[in-house]
Amino acid sequence: MKWAGEEEPDSLTHSLHTKFKFHFNFIFLFTLSSMEESPKNCCWRKEADSNLKRLHSLLFGAENHRDADDHSSAYILSLRLLGFLDSHSLSDVDEAFIQHIRTQALSYLHTARKSLTPSINR
Repeated sequence: MKWAGEEEPDSLTHSLHTKFKFHFNFIFLFTLSSMEESPKNCCWRKEADSNLKRLHSLLFGAENHRDADDHSSAYILSLRLLGFLDSHSLSDVDEAFIQHIRTQALSYLHTARKSLTPSINR
């Protein structure tokens, strides 16, 4: 059943899957892992969409601030991204999916930390 202003669940899932195939699968697995512990199993699609948006916001924000030489913002966003990834990693399968994203976030964090360190302390 489709309400006014809402997309049908199949088209929403299909569009997310085609746009962000890897990241959607990643968040989907996180959501499935946390559904066993969560009492509210009815809204897993909203939770997956929310997690996907947050992941992309943090990842692309850290990357954009790094590219714009705003190292303090890149540092903070990288830390938040690592915290988000670690808090949603509940199993070995989750860790396998996030390993390359986590490596990228650690690279952004290292670059920002090196740039924020005064040259005297190097």
